[in-house]
Amino acid sequence: VPRPEGQFELVVRGPDGQPVPQAMVEVRTKPALTVEQVLVGEYVRSATYGSFVRTDADGRLVLQLAEEQPQRFNLSIPTEGYGPYRAGVSTVKHPQTIPSRFVAELEAGWSVGGVVVDAQGQPIAGVRVKPSIKFKKRPGDLDALHVGTQVTTDAEGRWRFDSVPASKSEVFVVIGHPDYKPRR
Repeated sequence: VPRPEGQFELVVRGPDGQPVPQAMVEVRTKPALTVEQVLVGEYVRSATYGSFVRTDADGRLVLQLAEEQPQRFNLSIPTEGYGPYRAGVSTVKHPQTIPSRFVAELEAGWSVGGVVVDAQGQPIAGVRVKPSIKFKKRPGDLDALHVGTQVTTDAEGRWRFDSVPASKSEVFVVIGHPDYKPRR
């Protein structure tokens, strides 16, 4: 079914081919996405580099793009239980057209976590833990991009990250706190 001019449809599917309902999607575009541009799905909030939206119950998101093609259009899908996914088009570096429809096939994910303690074995709250995870990308995208996510330990020193791709058997993390030496 053809879509009206300027509309973009994203369909998010899991590894089983089934839709991923309420998948979180960060849309980085210039000009920035507005609430009114989300035709199917839900606008959640604006952020430093873009806007966060959710797919509907059928894993769909439909956006009305600005009249002029955006200079950049990047989608990242950081949804718990799945490995992170990124699809981007830059019209600045290379003349590319934003497709009217894209299907993102997410990889299954697993969780990792732990407890950060000091030399005496006492838990440390407020520690930043940054997992080193690469995005799964759209076919043809050769950029080596890592997720910029960080989690913070709670009062018991616990942390958890729920989007490690199933294809990864281990995860490296950077652990940092202003009162302690950083660790990898």
